[in-house]
Amino acid sequence: MPEVNAGILYHWVPDFYNSLYVGGSCYHITGQEPFTLQTNRGNRLSADTPFMQAEKKSLKTRTTPMWIDPKVLFMLQGQQKEITARVCN
Repeated sequence: MPEVNAGILYHWVPDFYNSLYVGGSCYHITGQEPFTLQTNRGNRLSADTPFMQAEKKSLKTRTTPMWIDPKVLFMLQGQQKEITARVCN
C-alpha cells in the first residue's frame, strides 16, 4: 500500500501589521512499514499528527517597528506527545 499524507494550512493577512496562520497534517495514514535492512519487519509507523498556530503582530509605532511572533506546535505520534511554544520579537 502506498504512503499517504495529508495536510491543510489557513493563512490570513487582514492588514500589513498582522497575520495569522493555522494548520494541521497527518503523516503515515496508511501505517506503512518503514524501509529497513533488519529482519524484524513487524514495526509499522504510527500516524504522525502535528498541529500548529502562529501569528505576527506589530506593536505599531511610527519611529521603531516592533513585531511579536508567537508560535505553538503540538505533535502526536504513537505514545509521544509534544508541545513547543515560543515568542520572538
